[in-house]
Amino acid sequence: MASFRTLSTAFALSLSLVACSTYTSNTPNMTSPMKHTLEEGEWHVEDLARKGIVDSSVISMTFDKNGRVSGSASCNRFNGQYTAQGSSLNISKTASTRMMCSPALMNQESLFLALLEKTQSYSFTADGALLLKTTDGEVITARH
Repeated sequence: MASFRTLSTAFALSLSLVACSTYTSNTPNMTSPMKHTLEEGEWHVEDLARKGIVDSSVISMTFDKNGRVSGSASCNRFNGQYTAQGSSLNISKTASTRMMCSPALMNQESLFLALLEKTQSYSFTADGALLLKTTDGEVITARH
């Protein structure tokens, strides 16, 4: 009976020590800023030069590590080359397929591709949006 009490006391003591110990989480600190990159996957455009985008349309971009950018320009697929250094971004040699869509989508696609070719820099907002800024000060806003 004495050994049972000793064992029970030891168990209770070990539980109290565990309860008072410091716990270190492996979860990243969500208050520290995350470092974003262009190559994080597919970016979905949600605004073109403060004009929004056509409802239910899809404009997307993927930047790969080999200097290629590709995606959907609304109606057609596009691709091109890019170079990034610091916050500078140059997109060139864009090409796209030639399918016809509604005039609204074709106008949006023309605006997107024109803005893309004029991109000179990029940045990220605090909540992770990608901002592509043109030489004219216009902005393409995209998110994951």
